Amino acid sequence: MVAYCWQTGVIGFGPRVPQGAMLIVGGAGKKFRAEIEVMARHAYDGATLLVPGIPEADGEEAKLEALDKFIDWFFQRQLKKTAIRKAESQEFDT
Repeated sequence: MVAYCWQTGVIGFGPRVPQGAMLIVGGAGKKFRAEIEVMARHAYDGATLLVPGIPEADGEEAKLEALDKFIDWFFQRQLKKTAIRKAESQEFDT
């Protein structure tokens, strides 16, 4: 499964990136989708997910910068979670 967004910032999920959409990240399972949903901005309708910064961005360069920040944030969160899990699984001398 991949997460992608349109130039409006609306996030979608599917087996591939539709023509005209931009890839956010690929992953598997409900946890992957849930992670994106937690990080996304929620539209007023309560159902639409948005990449933060894209809807209000002026121009394509600003939209791409907002997308890059969102992707970086996603991977930083994943690295932190991995480090925490690794630390929790190790035994420490007390």
